[in-house]
Amino acid sequence: MSDPISVRARFERFPATVKGAFILRGEDANPHQVVVGSARVAALGAGGSSPVPMAPVTLDVVPHRDVFVPFELPLSELEPGWYTLVCDVDVDGSPATYDGGRRFSVPWPRATVRRGAVKVGRQSTCSTWTVVPSSRWTVRATRSRCTCASSPPRRSR
Repeated sequence: MSDPISVRARFERFPATVKGAFILRGEDANPHQVVVGSARVAALGAGGSSPVPMAPVTLDVVPHRDVFVPFELPLSELEPGWYTLVCDVDVDGSPATYDGGRRFSVPWPRATVRRGAVKVGRQSTCSTWTVVPSSRWTVRATRSRCTCASSPPRRSR
């Protein structure tokens, strides 16, 4: 049996806050009374969770229509890492917990991140291997990827 409602989180991440809304949608042919009791931001992995400042609200969710519950989350109290938004609701008196579906990250402070420059095409050694970064270097907000050509150490005869 499928859930009577679906809950999604849509948000924009700003330098100091995350602003957005939980979107509740009726998924069957019946209207539902939904009490949004609380919401929290949960760390992925080994972290805990902290509450999202939001007042409890009672809503009527009609079939196949979206209802928005806005929120604003300050990022200053969160440790660096990846997070998801979780919403605790009562659907027609039955408690349920829904994951918002989208993740966001809180970056590490710039002073704690190691930075450096690597020249493309220049050889360097790692242990006993020779590594040559090729022309493919991809940098994203969450990771960087370098395509390298390496050669094993020469064996002595």
